[in-house]
Amino acid sequence: MEKTRALQILEANLNRLREGIRVAEDVIRYSPGSVKLYARAKGLRLVSGKLEKELREQLGRELIRARRLELDPGKETASAEEMSRTGESALLSANLKRAQEAARTLEEISKVLNLRAYPQQYKKIRFALYALEASAQAHLTAQFRVRELRDALSRFPLNLVIDELNTKLQSPMQLAARYHRAGGRVIQVRYKNMPAAVLLKAAQSVAARFPEALVIVNDRVDVARAANAFGVHVGPQDIPLAKLSTLRGDLLVGYSARTTDTALRAVEAGADYIGVGAVFPTDSKSRVRVAGLDAVRNIAKAVDAPVIAIGGITAANFASVIKAGAAACAVISAVADPKEAEELYALVKKLTR
Repeated sequence: MEKTRALQILEANLNRLREGIRVAEDVIRYSPGSVKLYARAKGLRLVSGKLEKELREQLGRELIRARRLELDPGKETASAEEMSRTGESALLSANLKRAQEAARTLEEISKVLNLRAYPQQYKKIRFALYALEASAQAHLTAQFRVRELRDALSRFPLNLVIDELNTKLQSPMQLAARYHRAGGRVIQVRYKNMPAAVLLKAAQSVAARFPEALVIVNDRVDVARAANAFGVHVGPQDIPLAKLSTLRGDLLVGYSARTTDTALRAVEAGADYIGVGAVFPTDSKSRVRVAGLDAVRNIAKAVDAPVIAIGGITAANFASVIKAGAAACAVISAVADPKEAEELYALVKKLTR
C-alpha cells in the first residue's frame, strides 16, 4: 500500500475514534446513575487522545500533508441509516460501533506503517469499547425500565405483592385480576416458601394473563430471567448486588432497605428502585423491625430512584406514606380480603385523580 494512502487512513480513523467515543461519552454522561460508566468512557477517550498525540508528534508534517479532505468521498455520502437516530440507545450504539471500527482500522494500518508499539494498544481499546457498549446498553435499558415503572406508579401508586398470605380467600389470578381491573400495573410474585418451579409458573401465568403488567419476581434472579419478567426484587439476605450486576440481564432490580446509608449503597451498586419497610407493624413478616415513616421520608429525599414502601399499609395510612415521599405502596395483607382490597383500590384512584 502506498504510504500516503496509509497515512490518510490513519489520520481519518484517529479522528473517527475520538469523535465516536465523545458522542457515546456524552450520551452516558447525562443518563442517571452513570458515574462509573461515564468514567470508563472518558478514560477510553483520554487513552485514545494520548495515542493520537504521540502519533501526530511522531509523524509530524508527513501526517498533515497526507490529509486531503477535498478528495475524500466520505464527506459527501450518507446512508439513510446515518441520517436517522431513533433514541439514545441507537445513538450510543452507532457511535461506539464507529469507534470500534476505527480502532480496528488503526490496529491494522499501524502494522502497514510499521508503527510497532500501536497495534496491540488499539486492540485493547477495541475490546474495551465492546465491553463498554454491552454495559452502557444494559444501563440504558434499565433506565428505560425505571421510566416505565415510574409511569405505571404515577398512574396507580400501588404495587401488588402476591403471596401465600393473601391468596387464601381468592386465587392468585383473582387477586391479580381485581388489582389490574382497578388500574394497577406492578405485580410482584413473592412466594417465599415455594419451589423455584412453582414461582416460575406463577410469574409466567401472571405475565401471560396480564401482558401489560410489570411483573417482578421476589428473590430469584434465575426465575425472573426464565420467566422473562420485568424485574427482580432482592434484599440483604439474597444475592449481593455486585454479583447480581453480571446476572441481571435486562431486569429491573429492586432492593429492600431500612436506612438511608443502605439505600444509597444499593443505588450506587445498581439498584433501580428501593423498597422501604416495614413502615408499620405487619403480620406478613415475623419478627419484623419497623422502619417508620421517617425512613420513607429520609430515603426518598436521599436517593434518585423510586421508593416503594411496604409493611402494614392499609387504606387508613396509605395517604400518609405517599405524602412522606414514597412513589407507591406495596401491599400484601391489605388486599387479602376482596372487600377490603376494593376499598383500598377506590381510595388510591380517588387520591390520584
